[in-house]
Amino acid sequence: MPMPRVLVRYDPDVQPPEATGPFEFGTFTASLAGHPGVRGEGKTEQAALGELATQLRDHTHRHGAKGRLTVLDQALTAAARLSEGDLITYLENRAEEPVLSRTSS
Repeated sequence: MPMPRVLVRYDPDVQPPEATGPFEFGTFTASLAGHPGVRGEGKTEQAALGELATQLRDHTHRHGAKGRLTVLDQALTAAARLSEGDLITYLENRAEEPVLSRTSS
C-alpha cells in the first residue's frame, strides 16, 4: 500500500494568507498527492504543512470506498491519532522538496 506523499509547491507571485503588507509575496502550498483540494498555504513551508495538518484534522474530506484504505484515509487516520506536532512531523517526513509552481512566470 502506498504511503501518503505530500507535494510542496512555491509560487513567488501569490500573496500568502498571513501577509501583513502589500509587498509580501511568495506562497508555499502543501497538498496530498492525488488530492489537490486537501491543502494548506503559508508564507513558509512549515506554515503550509501546519495548515494542511489543520485541514486533515477537520475531517471534512470524503473517505475512500468501504473496505479500501486510500492514501487520504491513511492521512485522516494519522490526523485523528496524532497530536498536532506529531502530525506536522508525519507530513514533513512525507513531503517532497518544494518545486516552483507551474503558474509562475
